[in-house]
Amino acid sequence: MKLTEICKLYFELFSKKDLEKLSLLFCDDVVLRDWETHAIGKKEVLATNKNIFDNLDNIQVILFDQSLSHNNKVYNEIVIEINDEETLLVIDVIVFDENGLIKKIEAYKG
Repeated sequence: MKLTEICKLYFELFSKKDLEKLSLLFCDDVVLRDWETHAIGKKEVLATNKNIFDNLDNIQVILFDQSLSHNNKVYNEIVIEINDEETLLVIDVIVFDENGLIKKIEAYKG
């Protein structure tokens, strides 16, 4: 599966709040960093995601544009709709390891 397709799957699973399938996309030492959070390791990243999911009735990630870099890095321009009330413009930079697993997610709010 192409790295850009894995990103699309990641956003789809995130929107479905599917922690079990999300865990299959992460390497053991995955790192998540955004404007509120810094989590290291699969267990901590999944716990952070669970906390987000538990505090929201609905979350929808809409992908607008992607760009694949030469070093296993995909830049994703997304909109996150929260509880059908709030909309966030975000750039997600997702880095993959040599096995095609997500090793780093950096999110920047626009």
